[in-house]
Amino acid sequence: MERPNGFLSFLWGLLMIGVVVAFVAYRLSRADGGSSVDGERAAKRVSVREQTEKADQEKLHSLAWVDKAKGVVHLPLSRAQELVAAELATKKKGPSTVAVDAPLPPAAPYDPNAAEPAPPALPSAPQGADLIQFPAPAPSAQPPANAKPADAAAATEAKPQPTVQ
Repeated sequence: MERPNGFLSFLWGLLMIGVVVAFVAYRLSRADGGSSVDGERAAKRVSVREQTEKADQEKLHSLAWVDKAKGVVHLPLSRAQELVAAELATKKKGPSTVAVDAPLPPAAPYDPNAAEPAPPALPSAPQGADLIQFPAPAPSAQPPANAKPADAAAATEAKPQPTVQ
């Protein structure tokens, strides 16, 4: 019994895949573009879109009353810009009447000995930002250079006390 050649098996598989792909491509090219109902619906959607766009363009570039009793009209943007520019040109120039809020007060200097935490720097500080406290650094575990041996043993046995927040 002979062993099949691996390369020929690969070519045979590649040929079969090519036949399947060609068959699918042929079937897709021969298929209808859709039924007549789909074509009619598509044509109707296109005509409705064109009519809507035409109506929008006409409204955008025309003058008309919105409410004649109140004197409200709609007009093209370019015409509105001309009217506003002409109105602003006739107004007398003067100081601004816009109310401006006072600037925020400067932050209070930090006092490390204060019993109360400093207020937040800005009123918009995140909630709890004024409650963040960092504990004081722990005392060094190394005795001073001129310490006696008894003091050195006591210094190494002393543990830093936890800070209360």
